[in-house]
Amino acid sequence: TVGETFLNCFTQPNPVTWMLSNAQWMTLDARYDLQPAIDHYRTVVAGTSSFERTSLTARVGMGADYPLSGSTPYLDQEIAATHASVAVVMYGTNDIGNGGTFDPSADIYRFRDYPKMMLDLIDAIIVRGIVPIMSTIPPRTSDARAAMLVPSFNEIVRGIAEAKKVPLMDYNREMRQLPSQGMSSDGVHPNYASWPYQTCNLTPSFLQYGYNMRNLVALDALERVRKVLIDNSAELNSA
Repeated sequence: TVGETFLNCFTQPNPVTWMLSNAQWMTLDARYDLQPAIDHYRTVVAGTSSFERTSLTARVGMGADYPLSGSTPYLDQEIAATHASVAVVMYGTNDIGNGGTFDPSADIYRFRDYPKMMLDLIDAIIVRGIVPIMSTIPPRTSDARAAMLVPSFNEIVRGIAEAKKVPLMDYNREMRQLPSQGMSSDGVHPNYASWPYQTCNLTPSFLQYGYNMRNLVALDALERVRKVLIDNSAELNSA
C-alpha cells in the first residue's frame, strides 16, 4: 500500500517522542498474541523492515493489472528485492471505476476484467512460491453507484480465495461496523486519528478508525499464516 499508515509503525521508531509515549505510538493492547507476527515478519530487506517497505507493486491509482505490468513485471521486481514469503493482496477500489465511470454501461468490462486480473495475479504469486493473503476492499462512500459495486467485487475476492484455498482477511466486514464505516470524508480512503496518526494503536478507541482496523486484521492474518507455516499448527479456518 502506498503511504505510511499500513503496518509501518509496528517497527518504525516513535518519531514524535515529545508528543507521545512509545506505548501510545504502538500498542497491541489486548492483542498481545500478535507479537510473534511482528517479531517474525519484521525482517530487514533492502535496508528497511518489511513492514516499513513501500512495495514496488503498489502505486497510487493503480488497479489489479499493475503488479504484472511492465517489461519486467513489478511483482517479479518486488520478489527479487525482498524474497517475500507472504503477500497481502488488496486491489479493487480503483478497478470499480473501470472505464472512468461507475455507470452500468461499463459493467461488462469491470466484471470481465477484474476477476481475470485477480486470478492471474493470485496464480502468479502462488506459482512463485509465495502465500497470498487476499483482502476484501473497504466501502466506497463517495458515490452511490460505487457503493453498490463494492459487495460484488468482494464476492469475487472471496470466491477466488476459496477456489485457490488461500487465506482471506475480511477487511470490509470489520469496516462496516465502524463509525462512518471507517472511511474518510473523501469516501475512498479509510480514516485515521488526527496527526500523529497512531495507526498501530490497537486500543478500542483507536480501532474506531479504518486504518487502525486494517492494521489489526492484517496482523491477525499474518499471525495465523505464521502459525501454520512456521509453527506447523493445524490448518486454521476463518470464523
